[in-house]
Amino acid sequence: MALVAAVVLTGATAAAASGWSDQLWGGAFSGWQAPPAPTSTWAAVAEQAAARAVVAVDRAPEAGPPEAGPPEASAPEAGPPEPDEPASQAEPPIKPNDSTRQPSKATVGKAMALFDQAATARARGDYDQALTLYRELQRRFPGSAEARTSRAIVARLLLDTGDAEAALADYGEYLADGGAPLTEEAMVGQARAYQRLGRTDEERAAWQALLSRFPKSMHGAHARARLQALAGAGQE
Repeated sequence: MALVAAVVLTGATAAAASGWSDQLWGGAFSGWQAPPAPTSTWAAVAEQAAARAVVAVDRAPEAGPPEAGPPEASAPEAGPPEPDEPASQAEPPIKPNDSTRQPSKATVGKAMALFDQAATARARGDYDQALTLYRELQRRFPGSAEARTSRAIVARLLLDTGDAEAALADYGEYLADGGAPLTEEAMVGQARAYQRLGRTDEERAAWQALLSRFPKSMHGAHARARLQALAGAGQE
């Protein structure tokens, strides 16, 4: 049952993830355009969602057969029922801050709705409204996949609208998440932000980190060209 739920959710999430790719790297931005994220990027999102689904199903209590025990040696004594026995057998309620609690369908739906509203605002060029909605998404649903993805989108928005310093903060938060699906694109954006700020040492380190982690990156030629330019500037 857990495997079936994971497979179904993987397909649905992969379809939604491909929509995110169009929203993230669409033509709403001016200037440099990042190439579309590879299919494997969004497959990672689907795999993560499927894994959460498996955990959720596996954690569901399963009804088992009644345990058979040896017969009582003596006849049961008649007496009043014990009122505390049913309560002791019941599972404790899940507290709101319980880390094992899975997000409800309503919560997931609200996060997705905010993500879509922000993307719509960005597509029509209303970047202020888009940023407001993305920030609201991050504040209300910080652990959602939509909120994590939105950090890379917000960073790119800020970079394209001239706020490279703020973009660095969002790129940093996104990259701190570890194996985030858009890590390669975020590292490119981070290096470009350093370039726009004239922070050559940080830019050099960022391009070197990109080539080290993604030696076959589609941005490799540009990264090497920038490193060569920085090396030449340092010799002047």
